[in-house]
Amino acid sequence: MKTLLFAGLALSAIIITGCVTDQAPRPLSGAMTSHEAVITEKYWMLVELNGHPVAPGPNDTYITLKRDVQRLIGSGGCNRLGGSYTLGAMNRVRFSQIVSMEMACTQGMETETQFLRVLNSADSYNVKGDRLVLNKARMAPLARFEAVYMQ
Repeated sequence: MKTLLFAGLALSAIIITGCVTDQAPRPLSGAMTSHEAVITEKYWMLVELNGHPVAPGPNDTYITLKRDVQRLIGSGGCNRLGGSYTLGAMNRVRFSQIVSMEMACTQGMETETQFLRVLNSADSYNVKGDRLVLNKARMAPLARFEAVYMQ
């Protein structure tokens, strides 16, 4: 009887020890990090491109980063655009697979072309309040955006 009790206690100790981990808990795959919270799910309207103010046109030039699917949606001012993005530590960002509808427009094509180049070359960002800045290395800001809230 003592042997059976001892065997049961030993087995329980082994099972409990096997359940203990020394690893820190990992966030769930759907968990949002703080840098995702400030940049995703907002309508970022372009206000400056390569150091020059962007004049309002018939359509907004904007991006929105969809957190759940890591997709970029937006408009270059003429054509709708889409693509993928990746956020990294220290405010790193990478846009990829950016595509646009490629329709000809009478207005805003030069801005749209520059905007697509900026998205393809940006590698970091800064957010202060309702302002987003895309940067490339240590160069001057490539693009500045302001958050727009729909009513």
